[in-house]
This record gives sequence, structure tokens and C-alpha cells, in this order.
Amino acid sequence: MLPSLPGREMSSRLVDIILGGFGLFLPAEEPSFGRGTVVAEVRIELDSDTRVEVDMRLKHSTHVSDGARGARLGFEFVRPGGDTLRTLQRYIELTQKRGKLMALN
Repeated sequence: MLPSLPGREMSSRLVDIILGGFGLFLPAEEPSFGRGTVVAEVRIELDSDTRVEVDMRLKHSTHVSDGARGARLGFEFVRPGGDTLRTLQRYIELTQKRGKLMALN
């Protein structure tokens, strides 16, 4: 949920993910929020079997105007639990292995 619009849910495209946070693309028509804003209880669906729920803090944003119109936002996780970190680590490792296999083919 967005802090400025309680009760409103939004969906966005994940651009990248690391253990410390993630980047996403926010379309221009979606409301934005300021740097440092903490958004609680964000559900990230990485694939059909991998989901985590985290609190996140906006660290930076960059406006994109290459036809996609929107912004790339960089978030850090706020105190993720051990289970969340293990799930993220497992997902990242599997994704990297798949990428290496694809490069070999």
C-alpha cells in the first residue's frame, strides 16, 4: 500500500533485485512518493513459487523518458527477517544459474 493513499494497492514491474533491495519501474500514471518514504507490508512475487513480504524504503528515483514514461525507483529492505533473506538468496542463486545456462546455449 502506498503511504499517501492508504488502502490502495499497486502493481509494478521488478527491474532487478539483490539481497539489500530492489529496483522497479513505476509508470508515469502511478502516484510517486518521496525519497526516504517507508512502505510497509509489500508483497513481492518473484515467480509463481517465490513470494516475500517486506517493508521497504525509497532510496533514489530516476525519471525515464525513453517512450516508457515513468521512473525507476531503488528501494532498500527495512529489517528483513532471516526467512526472507534465505528465500531471496535462493531465488537470486537460481536466477544466476539459469542465466549462465542460457549463455552457454
